Amino acid sequence: MWRGPTERVRKILDHPFRSWSWGRGGLLVTGLLLALLGTNAAEAQRILILHSFNRDFAPYNSLSSSFRTELAQALPEPVEFYEESLDAARLGEMGTENPFIDYLDNRFADHRPDLLVTFGGPAARFALRHRQHFFPVTPLLVAGIELRHLQDETLAGNDTAVPFVLDLPAIVEHILTVLPDTRKVVVIIGASRLEEFWLAEMRREFQPFSGRVEFDWFNQLSLEEMKRRAASLPPHTVILYGMLAIDGAGIPHEQDQALTGLYAKADVPIFGLFETQLGLGIVGGPLIPMREMATRSVDIALRLLRGEPSAGGVMAPIVAGVHQYDWRELARWQIAEERLPAGSIIRFRPQSPWQNYKAPILIGISIVAIEAILILALLVQRARTRKAELDSRALSARLVTVYEDERRRVARDLHDDITQRLAGLTMEAARIEHANDLDQKNHVLGNLRVELGRLSEDVHTLSYQLHPAVLDDLGLPEALRSTCDRFAHAESIPVHFASRGLPTKLPREAALCLFRVAQEALRNVARHAQASAVEVSLMMIDGGLQLTVGDNGIGFDPAEAYARGHIGHTSMGERVKLLGGELDIDTSPGNGTLVIAWIPMEGKRHEQHE
Repeated sequence: MWRGPTERVRKILDHPFRSWSWGRGGLLVTGLLLALLGTNAAEAQRILILHSFNRDFAPYNSLSSSFRTELAQALPEPVEFYEESLDAARLGEMGTENPFIDYLDNRFADHRPDLLVTFGGPAARFALRHRQHFFPVTPLLVAGIELRHLQDETLAGNDTAVPFVLDLPAIVEHILTVLPDTRKVVVIIGASRLEEFWLAEMRREFQPFSGRVEFDWFNQLSLEEMKRRAASLPPHTVILYGMLAIDGAGIPHEQDQALTGLYAKADVPIFGLFETQLGLGIVGGPLIPMREMATRSVDIALRLLRGEPSAGGVMAPIVAGVHQYDWRELARWQIAEERLPAGSIIRFRPQSPWQNYKAPILIGISIVAIEAILILALLVQRARTRKAELDSRALSARLVTVYEDERRRVARDLHDDITQRLAGLTMEAARIEHANDLDQKNHVLGNLRVELGRLSEDVHTLSYQLHPAVLDDLGLPEALRSTCDRFAHAESIPVHFASRGLPTKLPREAALCLFRVAQEALRNVARHAQASAVEVSLMMIDGGLQLTVGDNGIGFDPAEAYARGHIGHTSMGERVKLLGGELDIDTSPGNGTLVIAWIPMEGKRHEQHE
C-alpha cells in the first residue's frame, strides 16, 4: 500500500545519513558537489581466478571460497571476482589451449585484471606456461599447489606461490600406527592427468612399505565399481582416499560426492589427506589445513594488490598441522585414543548426558505452566485461524503471479536477445564456409570472437540477476555495491551507495529480500524514472535493517499506480511483508521516488501498520 510518510519515513528524511533532498534538484546539486569534491566511490579491484577443474571440485572449492570471503573482507575498496575453469582432463591435448587463451584475451581486453590467482597444479602450469602471452604485467598468485608441481616451473618477478607438501610415507606410517593389524591399503584415485601424476608418486613413495602392507589401486575403476568393491573388502583393510576428479570410466565428480558415496558403502575405515574431509567419513590424522592456506594466500594477495614486494618466488610450504580425528569414526573402528599422537584434536565428541538433556529437563519442568498459557492462546488462535487461511490463499495467488512474471521476463530475455544473437553467430559461421578470401575469413572470425565474448558477459549478467553468487560469498553490502556498479555502467546513470552500522552477519532471508527489493527498485528507475542520479543506502535503524533507494526522476501518482496493481511494487511489498517488515514508497509527480524497505532483526514478525 502507498501512503504518506510514516514516522520511520520522516525519521529517514531527517536522518544525518540522508544529507540531501529527495527532489530532482537536490540530487543534481549533490551530484555536482560529489564531482567537485572528488568523492566518487573507489574503483573495484578485479580478481581473475583460474580453477584447475571447476569451482565445485574438492578440496579446492573450500580453499577458493575462503579466499574470496577473506579477501573481500580485508580490502577497503570493492572487489569483483571473475572465475574461469580449465577442463584439466582435456586441456593439455594438442591444439586445445589456444582457443581458451584467445577467449581470455577477448574477455579481458578492455579491463585487465589487477590480480591473477590459480588454484591447483593444472591451472598453475597453464598460467606459467603462457605467462608472456596474456596478462604479463599482472601479478600472479599460485595457490593450492603441491610443491612437486613447481620443481620444473620458473616464476617471474611478480609471481608468488603458496604451496603445500604431502608427506605420503607419513600418511601410511600413521595408518599402521593407529591400526597396526592393517594388511591391505586400497588407494582411491582417478584417471585425469593430474591423478596419473599422483598415482606414479604414490607407487614410488609407497615402495618401502611393500613388505609390510599390500596396496590395491582403484584408478581404472568407475565410481560405481569402486563402491561395489568397497562394500566387500576383507578384514584388516583400509581405504586411502586421494582424489577423484575423473574416474576410470571418464565420469567427472564434483565437491565431495565421491567420498560420501564411498563412505555409505564401505565396510572398512577411510583415511584422507585434507582437513575439509574430516566429518565426511574419514578417520583423521595428519591433514593439510586448507583454511590456513587460504589465509596465507590472502596475505600475499593484499601485498600484490598494494604494489608491495611480495617476497617473490615460492613461499615456505604449508605442511600437515596438528593431527585431527572424528570421534565417531574412532568409536566405530575401536581405535583407542591412547594410540593417537600427543596433542591430537578430537572433534564431534558427544556431550555428557546432562549437557545433552538439560534443555529437555528444564522444558519438562515448565510444561505445566506453559499448558495453561497455551489453552488461552489456542482459544484466541481459533478465532484468527479462518482469517489467516483466507489471507494465506490470497498471498499465495499473488506470489504465483509474481514468480510467473519473473519466469516470463527471463524467457523473453533468452528468446529475444540470447537466442537471436546465437542465430546471428550461426549465420556468421556459415559465411566462413563460403568465403574464398583469407582476409574475409579472418574478418568474420574476428567478429565472431568479439561477439562470443559479449554473449558470455550477457549470459553471466543474466545468471547474476537470477541468483548472484556474490550475495552468498561476500554478503549483502558487497552484493548491493556490485549491483549498483552494474546498473550505473548499463544505464549511464550515476549511483552512490553507502552503508553503515551493520552487524558482521545478516540473516540470509533478510539479505536476499532486501537484495531483490533493490534490484526491482533499480529496474523501475531504468524503465520509468527518467532520472539522472540515484542514491542507495543500507543501515540499522529501529532494531531492523533498512534499505533506501532514491532517484531524482519524474515520480508518479501513488494512487494511480496502486489502482493499476503495479506488479513490481506488489512483489517488493510481498517479499518484505513475509519477513514482518514494512515497505514505504514516498513519491509524487515531478518529485522523484524514495523506496524504503525495513525488516526487523530480532527474529519476530511485526504486525503490519495499515
